[in-house]
Amino acid sequence: MNHKNIIFWFLCISFIGLEFHSTAQTQQEGAQLNVNDSLTLPQILKQVLGSYPSIARAQEAIQAAEGGIGLAKAGYYPNISADAGYTRIGPVPELTIPNLGHFVMAPNDNYDASITVHENIYDFDKTKTKCSIRTIEQGTISEEC
Repeated sequence: MNHKNIIFWFLCISFIGLEFHSTAQTQQEGAQLNVNDSLTLPQILKQVLGSYPSIARAQEAIQAAEGGIGLAKAGYYPNISADAGYTRIGPVPELTIPNLGHFVMAPNDNYDASITVHENIYDFDKTKTKCSIRTIEQGTISEEC
């Protein structure tokens, strides 16, 4: 039994030694740098900025803030809408008066079209205040508001 224990421990130690030897050899191969594999600082920054999640979230937050400023500035612009409609009436209401003639009250085909423009004349600086708040939230100073 003692002989079997010695063989078992010998095999275990030799396998561990082989494992350390192969790991050290792999690390030495990885440590050799190839000059053609090097990156420049702008390339590294581009990769980091493109792949780092918190930077992507910050860029999206900046875009959202710019969208909020644009939404606040929308109060300066007019609201324009257009509508069109068609109605067919049948039977057509008619009226006949003796000695005066025959009258048609409405045509068969009724067309309706309209354009509506709403413009703010004065809003007690509500739009300017909204724009200023959005600009402050973004963290920039803008003279556009």
